[in-house]
Amino acid sequence: MGRRQSLVLVLGCAIALTAAAPVASAAAPHHASTRKLNATFARTLARQTARHFEVQNQVIVQVNFEGCERGSPDKIHCAFYGRGTTRLFSRVCDITVLVQGTGTEAIATLKRRCKAIPRLLTFARAMPLLEAAAEELAPTRDALSAIRRVNPLEIMATATWIVSGTTTEECTATLLARLNTRDIINVPSWLQPCTVGARAGAAAP
Repeated sequence: MGRRQSLVLVLGCAIALTAAAPVASAAAPHHASTRKLNATFARTLARQTARHFEVQNQVIVQVNFEGCERGSPDKIHCAFYGRGTTRLFSRVCDITVLVQGTGTEAIATLKRRCKAIPRLLTFARAMPLLEAAAEELAPTRDALSAIRRVNPLEIMATATWIVSGTTTEECTATLLARLNTRDIINVPSWLQPCTVGARAGAAAP
């Protein structure tokens, strides 16, 4: 009886070891595959987080994706650049979204560093548009005069020209170059009543 019990015990241990071995070898690769944060998932989550920031922010109206970089197996940093405009300021933001987790289970944290840049319409940008607007009113006009800054976003000028017919009239128009929130310059104009001069061909005194 003692020999039969020993044989049964040895066989039982061999069967137990044979059954346990495949379970251990299968678990190891599964653990390794889920430990590393999935890059595609992290990039998608980062884009969604940045998009949510863009929608919620009242000034930043455009957020551009600039790329992602893995910092460690469970951390990926994604960079974005945001911009927006108010009437007097341009606002730019360097945005970083940190995605941290394993596999396709992660959380995203957004950090931003923003600065406001005063907006200014320069004479170099305004003058060609003022000249073009005056040219449409009077191709034979005099040079623009009374050129002056109204405020950081507006520059004004006066166009003067002569209209000859049965009478000679001097006409003027006020032109205003205005920078809008989309960084586009508009140039409205206001015509002034023309001043009647001497009759054409009249003898000089």
